[in-house]
Amino acid sequence: MSRRLPESPTSPYELADFPISTRLERWHQLSDRDLHVRAIATLKSRGDYDPGRYGDADKYLPLTAGEHVELLVLGESIARSLRDLVHVDRALEAGVTWQEVATATGQDERDARRDYQVWVDDRHDLHQSHPGATSGMTDEQHAQATARAAAR
Repeated sequence: MSRRLPESPTSPYELADFPISTRLERWHQLSDRDLHVRAIATLKSRGDYDPGRYGDADKYLPLTAGEHVELLVLGESIARSLRDLVHVDRALEAGVTWQEVATATGQDERDARRDYQVWVDDRHDLHQSHPGATSGMTDEQHAQATARAAAR
């Protein structure tokens, strides 16, 4: 069972420990609702809105200011997770140091390690969410990558 996301997050760091699948689900809920509200408003303004064809407009409430912030936070959190850190993983396997990774990515070492661990956990979550798929990380791969994240 996955944990619920916090209400009204204001920073991507608040969401970093949640599975990417959970964050993506919430991002889709908010962005889809926003898209529906805007599409219906456009149709109404042009006089083209037909409830029989497009559904009940009242079931799509506009996002609140807090939900717009949440959508921004979710987007940034997801983008950080999806950044292709496989190259960091491969560099570490090849013997690159954490200081070299930090310099190459424009981060301090602590943040580079943290971002890598979040990515590792997300790849593991992806593999567990889609059994039989070749994407993500197995339990063994996750353990090895977690060890690389902690290595000095």
